[in-house]
Amino acid sequence: MEKYKNIPIKPKFKDHFNWVPMSEDVVQARSLENIFTIKGKSVIDLMPKLIPLLDGSNTISDIVCKLDNVEEDVIKQAIVKLTQYYMIEDAEKKNNCSLTKDELKNAKNQIEFFSRFADRQSPSGDIVDKYQIFESIKDSKCLLVGLGNLGVSV
Repeated sequence: MEKYKNIPIKPKFKDHFNWVPMSEDVVQARSLENIFTIKGKSVIDLMPKLIPLLDGSNTISDIVCKLDNVEEDVIKQAIVKLTQYYMIEDAEKKNNCSLTKDELKNAKNQIEFFSRFADRQSPSGDIVDKYQIFESIKDSKCLLVGLGNLGVSV
């Protein structure tokens, strides 16, 4: 379907979001920089079952099969909404970066940090992923002037 063309193949709930139940039909998704309130019947019925499946190992079809009592369209709508709020990334998305396996391993925490800003449109109109952000910073140079004794160790 056309309305689901940008849905992740293997949706993964980003690690820096937490679910906080507020009441019977209200849940907040919180990160350091954002708070989203999700309300309605689907919060009670769908979200507690859906969120654990959004670990990056399940495809949409797998999720639909595992949640056989929920309509496929409802599951896809929820995933699209979570993707629009940048709470989900696609674990299937291959990184096209030039980083080695060792560099990826060493930079895991920084790359995870950059996932907070990834999959958004840059000023040039491109969609930037977390690996591109890290590479652009890694390849940058910086001149520190006037730090005195503080700058000696840098």
